[in-house]
Amino acid sequence: MIEKHVNNKYVYSDLSAKIIGVAFDVFNEIGAGYSEKTYQRAMIEGFKEEGLGYLEEVPGEIIYRKKKVGLRRYDLIVADKVLVELKVGNRIARADFKQIYEYLNISKLKLGLIILFTSKDVRIRRIPNVKQFV
Repeated sequence: MIEKHVNNKYVYSDLSAKIIGVAFDVFNEIGAGYSEKTYQRAMIEGFKEEGLGYLEEVPGEIIYRKKKVGLRRYDLIVADKVLVELKVGNRIARADFKQIYEYLNISKLKLGLIILFTSKDVRIRRIPNVKQFV
């Protein structure tokens, strides 16, 4: 996957590093075994501590010929730049990737993060919206 570089860094590398840091802090403090909603609430508390602006449960409309034909709900958008989808389980599924690509396409944001809280650790995948770089 191609991701544009800015000053030899990935897009929003500093911001995404802060988001990822919050995810690891959350896992290190509360551990495994909680619902996605619990991790989302904990992430929000971490964002507040870090001074990061966020929106939660953001509606994304699918428009066809100027009419709303569908609605999606994004877990979090941080600093109006990064779409964050939280997952709980043992692996990131193909459907999770499909979902975030769809959300990035609808939202027109340049970067998405899938954050998976497993029984042992946190796994992160950076997903650039390549359509926004063309």
